[in-house]
Amino acid sequence: MTELRDDIDKIFKDSSKVTPTGRGCIVRNGLQIATNLCVAFLFGWIWCSEVTGTNDDHFVFKLPQQVEFVINRRTGHLLSGRIGKRQILRDCVDEYWLQTETDEIVMQTDEQKDIVISVKKEKNRIVLDCRNELLGLALKKIYAPASVPQALRKTVIVQSCRSKGALHIFSKVKLAENFSQGAWIYTPRQSWGGQRLLYGVRRLSDITVPITSSSGWDNRFVVAFLPDRSVGFAHWRSLVDNLWVPSHGVIAEWGRESPFALTYFSDGWRWRLLHTVDGERSSASCDYVLLRGDWYDAWGSYLRMPELQQTYQHIKTTPIWCPKIKYGTFWRPVHHGYEEFHQAAKETLAILSADAQLTIGVFAWSLDGDYETDRPFLMETLEFVFTPQWLRNAVSVLQRNPRSKVGLYIQGGLIDSESECYRKHPDWVIRDQKGQPIPSGFSDNAVGVLFMANPRVDEWVQHHIERIKAVCRVYDCGFIYLDGGGYGELIDWSRRHAINFAHCRRLNERVFEAVRSTGKDRGLLINSQNMPFADISWVECGYFAPHVPWRETVDFCFDTKCQQVDPRYTLEPLYWQDNDRYLAMCIAFGFTPCGEISPEKPEATWRAIEAAYRMKQSRLIYRSDATSPVWWRDEVPIVTFAVRLGKEIIVPILNFGDRQDLTVTVNLEAVGLQTTEPVEASLYQPLLSAEKFSVKAAVLEKDKISFRLKVPVGWKGITLLSLKQ
Repeated sequence: MTELRDDIDKIFKDSSKVTPTGRGCIVRNGLQIATNLCVAFLFGWIWCSEVTGTNDDHFVFKLPQQVEFVINRRTGHLLSGRIGKRQILRDCVDEYWLQTETDEIVMQTDEQKDIVISVKKEKNRIVLDCRNELLGLALKKIYAPASVPQALRKTVIVQSCRSKGALHIFSKVKLAENFSQGAWIYTPRQSWGGQRLLYGVRRLSDITVPITSSSGWDNRFVVAFLPDRSVGFAHWRSLVDNLWVPSHGVIAEWGRESPFALTYFSDGWRWRLLHTVDGERSSASCDYVLLRGDWYDAWGSYLRMPELQQTYQHIKTTPIWCPKIKYGTFWRPVHHGYEEFHQAAKETLAILSADAQLTIGVFAWSLDGDYETDRPFLMETLEFVFTPQWLRNAVSVLQRNPRSKVGLYIQGGLIDSESECYRKHPDWVIRDQKGQPIPSGFSDNAVGVLFMANPRVDEWVQHHIERIKAVCRVYDCGFIYLDGGGYGELIDWSRRHAINFAHCRRLNERVFEAVRSTGKDRGLLINSQNMPFADISWVECGYFAPHVPWRETVDFCFDTKCQQVDPRYTLEPLYWQDNDRYLAMCIAFGFTPCGEISPEKPEATWRAIEAAYRMKQSRLIYRSDATSPVWWRDEVPIVTFAVRLGKEIIVPILNFGDRQDLTVTVNLEAVGLQTTEPVEASLYQPLLSAEKFSVKAAVLEKDKISFRLKVPVGWKGITLLSLKQ
């Protein structure tokens, strides 16, 4: 994997080609023995891989567990993928679209029109030089085992394109008919607004017409699987210009359906792998993962990827106070009397444990993208004018207690049309085909229109970084809250270049480094659906509201739990519109509750805060057969899943059925408990009582243990079943 990343730039410069002879085999004779040896990868992954040529038309990658991928020798497209005798993929043909300045798609072609000019053999991978004559497109395709077992990684490198305009390359999956007919699909966090797109788990057969995302959080991460866990397939975008892409990166246009967004079909799906303007060199990779299991197993493989582990190395240096956050507020400016607010925070901390941390959000955006430090500016609702001296005093007083941290809000990557910044530097914003600035679609307390800044403009990036540093130095806040802003994959037609995820990720990393440079104990908070570099993460959504069906709330929160890379990466939901629902979600998924700073709370709320804090340290068990019932099955109104917390296994239970009496079954082997040792079990219902009481198993059959329980219906009945040996 590291070798692939290191060599991509060399491939750009290296025009040497090795043309295969004979039957086009990648490895033959004595070299076959070496290729068949086990290859050890990072983090304990070990598997054997083999590349063989079966005839003049095909290359075959043979991976462990009877996984096989076949590549078409003449066009370079993925011809098929199978596990044993079962075919999963067929004719996965990338699509090429050419877009002009008039916003029209003037040409569409695909990989089947490609011609492989030459083949380079490099260890256990193949590098194909290809041309598409219709576009005058020169590109390389690299196939190699990915960094997770039973996976093939395809890297596409655009070298040049004769046709002028924006070239969009789509990775398209087509499932074999005998698999697609019974398959379910999973994709994380789709379409909060606009046309409702599939998210969570749904049957593929439910799709009768193409469905395209209209969400700004348009993920490139899809899993198809059979409900019996016998076989599954995962497809995710892994690299853009050599940088790892998280599944939850912001990569689509905001607020409207885009032809370049994730689209589902009755037999598969399509998403944009990369885009480039006028043939500017660019690369991107996607992984095709064949597995025995379902989307839980796919998530487990994903979170163990070396690229992910390397990207989140910064978590090891997160300020020590961040994992100790037990309660907090969103932005809530104090118009006056911040001494009284400080006193309320002090009394709240006295009720929490001695080492608990409290976050206080203060809105501090000057409306123009410059984040003022030396002149008055308006607060969010335009009701109050901040002066720098007032804000400095407020931050100082509210942080008087060392366990209290104030956060200042900054909107990432936006410039107000009425700002001095825009008047002096109109070239810093992204412009469309007509030369007009592109509105971001955001309207948070803007004086004018919020335009999107271009992360490829070095002058703006430097300005942006220096202003953030100035805010940190002048106000000496505990953390910066960087909102999503203009992060996305777009085109700046004024400069005729593409803005892709790699540019946004580099900007996020520079902001992170800038905040850290102003104080080792200062943290960066981002929305969890944004970029990877942060110390704290917020879940910003309305799925806790009373009008949202319970199933959608659970779907959304489970996605967030999957995205929690490390317990230190704190997750704090914002909206508290339904008290029981909100607290139940915080407890079940280990979120940090946020609300008003006040010591006058019901006892149940304090219990919920403590339970949620303890659950924050838990680790999800990535097997859907760990518990039964399991929540993603439509016919089951009971939510159960399993997490490990130290030596305990905890099963959160939410009951939305008609009866309180139910049976919960735990697969001891799946959750890592011994089948030969006795199990101690207890129940805790923190929103109902402080009592914790023991329960006995009703049935012990083979590796499974069942409990007959009384679980109140609804959010308030959140129940934690604890098992230990």
